[in-house]
Amino acid sequence: MTSAGGKYDTSDAWTLRYEGYMTTPVVVDGYAYVLDKDKRLLCINLKTGKEAWGTDERFGDYWSLVANGDKILALDNRGVLYLLRATRPASRCCWCR
Repeated sequence: MTSAGGKYDTSDAWTLRYEGYMTTPVVVDGYAYVLDKDKRLLCINLKTGKEAWGTDERFGDYWSLVANGDKILALDNRGVLYLLRATRPASRCCWCR
């Protein structure tokens, strides 16, 4: 955002062509974690707008995500609950039930 003469203007810091799949991203330490249309977990660097990493593993549909510290809980449409550690370069599944 910029200001000149009492008028404010905004511009995009970056853009990302991406298709999420029935999920809302969570943010941990400047990175967004989200399920993409191919059902892979993606990590997006919010400073650059670039994909930091994506999993090769495919997951279920319709993830509901919540984060607490470096941990992410993900619940899919089948009732499978995943506990993930938000790390870079890749997230690790700590527990699945």
